[in-house]
Amino acid sequence: MDLRDCPLPLRRLSRTGVAATQRYYDTSPISPSGRLCALTEFADVDRIPKPGETARVVVTEVESGTVVYSTETAAWSQQLGAQVQWGATDDQLFFNRMSNDGQKALAAIVNPLTGAEILLKDSVYMVSSCGTRAVTCSQEKFTFVQKGYGPNVPTPIRNLGAPDDDGLFVVDLVTGRSELLLSLARIVQLYPQMAEGRDLSRGGFYGFHAKWNSDASRILFVVKWVGVDGRDGGRYLLTISADGSEVHLCLTPETWGRGHHPTWCPDDEHIVMNLSVTNPNVRFPLVDRVRSKLLRKIGIRSFPNAFTLRFGRFRYDGADREIIFGDQYGSGHPTFSKDGRYLLTDAYPHERVSKGDGSSPIRLLDCLTGGHKTLCDVPAVPNFLGPAREWRIDLHPAWDRSGTLATFNANFDGTRGVYLTRLEDMLAV
Repeated sequence: MDLRDCPLPLRRLSRTGVAATQRYYDTSPISPSGRLCALTEFADVDRIPKPGETARVVVTEVESGTVVYSTETAAWSQQLGAQVQWGATDDQLFFNRMSNDGQKALAAIVNPLTGAEILLKDSVYMVSSCGTRAVTCSQEKFTFVQKGYGPNVPTPIRNLGAPDDDGLFVVDLVTGRSELLLSLARIVQLYPQMAEGRDLSRGGFYGFHAKWNSDASRILFVVKWVGVDGRDGGRYLLTISADGSEVHLCLTPETWGRGHHPTWCPDDEHIVMNLSVTNPNVRFPLVDRVRSKLLRKIGIRSFPNAFTLRFGRFRYDGADREIIFGDQYGSGHPTFSKDGRYLLTDAYPHERVSKGDGSSPIRLLDCLTGGHKTLCDVPAVPNFLGPAREWRIDLHPAWDRSGTLATFNANFDGTRGVYLTRLEDMLAV
């Protein structure tokens, strides 16, 4: 698909002909002032990289495209890049570098306007909006959780059971001190049902996504059980107060189901995600799912009737769960606008709201009117997918801090890159 065929007013933010990605859908590559853009560029997207191979962190001017800062790093992944993100100001850029032994990601704090850099003793996953604290977990172990999300290290170490030295870490970005705020052992101690029926010698709990709410009062933390055989044992969603004093288990594998992608709502009290809603009218759900799977294997688009995805919302303690936009299918990576009125999301090419032609829609839904529209469908299939789909192109649409711009990944003209669109004229759907 040619960029000129897209009905949205789009600009390519990444450099022409260079493969690049933005970090994720909960942080924007646009700097707080709106003047700069920070991305991860890839040297080779046609094979699986080896430990030690580098990507590039690049900062450009949004309007001119002029490069103002560039550096190589070996601490990167296909889906989240080098965790490149902004702090409170344009002179506060964060990303990961690799330790000298190639085994651990370490956070770098850089002023891209001067090149001044401070290297910390722990990694960065997500920085608070005030730029004073980061939350992280053992990203070097992400390879056991989901391929393509963690830095490539020579000898990643598996977790067995619930370790007391691994879990959710908070990094003070002023002093550089890293604190284990909540260990996996403590989580299982608080919620022993997480370990019931599990052989703790045949698998382990891992920290995965960790996210600040906008006022940095709470942290959303996704924990996953993975067997030593690689078998997925399901996800848990917890929230933790910033001082670690209040811990809530919001979702278990049973209540998480086939849902995905939780993130904070702008009120800092609620979480939005795709929730799996069971259809009680389907008598044999397993047969229904197997039938759909078999049809998809022979190239026929089919979706199970036993459950559907819907956009859901619930409080930080798991209470007050509700379905929003009840007549619309959930999909992709949903986030709310700053005022909480609009929901922006995408979809995977295989989801039922996609066309089935390798494109993914960018969707905008209005909580006030109930209106919804597909803003555009963009190409989302990479030239090389990878054995575990490591190089897939998730759009990850992200609001900028002004709430009027959105950025996303796409594969226009055969080169994966990052694009920007202005939403002011579309915020009345």
